[in-house]
Amino acid sequence: MKHRAALLLAGWLASAPLAPMALAGGDAADPFGMSMQGRASRTIAIDASTPMVRVEHQEIVSVRNKRGQSFTWQFDTAYVPTAFPLTNIAPPDFACGDTWVYVGPRPDVPAD
Repeated sequence: MKHRAALLLAGWLASAPLAPMALAGGDAADPFGMSMQGRASRTIAIDASTPMVRVEHQEIVSVRNKRGQSFTWQFDTAYVPTAFPLTNIAPPDFACGDTWVYVGPRPDVPAD
């Protein structure tokens, strides 16, 4: 019995680092969501002095900077609420300064 319990514990510990990816939809490359094509619910304009933008979990948003660069993202994060640098999801040449993203819960989804 001890051997079986040890095997179960070892299996659980080995899979624990994968849990955030499973919660994020299984995409190991982007635990913050995914790039989207098409229509966003809104556009957020930023510049070098923008400290933070706020979005809702699962929201699809276009981010546009002063250079006219933009990208569209669905914020399907592993954890809600969460915050991270916009540079984590922006295209490599996208100018976003030190802007952070705060992903909050959607108001239409009841809290656990």
